Amino acid sequence: MNIIVCIKQVPAKDAPLAIAGNWIKESDIGFEMNEPDSYALEEALRLKESTEGKWSRFPWAPSA
Repeated sequence: MNIIVCIKQVPAKDAPLAIAGNWIKESDIGFEMNEPDSYALEEALRLKESTEGKWSRFPWAPSA
């Protein structure tokens, strides 16, 4: 069984949001994994262990 988990980074809950023009200033923001994605990753690892499957993750992060 092949298991795929898509992971998205979102701004940290306590990240300060500074406006730069008409968008937020992303250089001052810390990012973390989206909370529901952490549950999906944990479940994928459990499935991998119980079925001897392979798993892959596809992180979606802001461009540097």
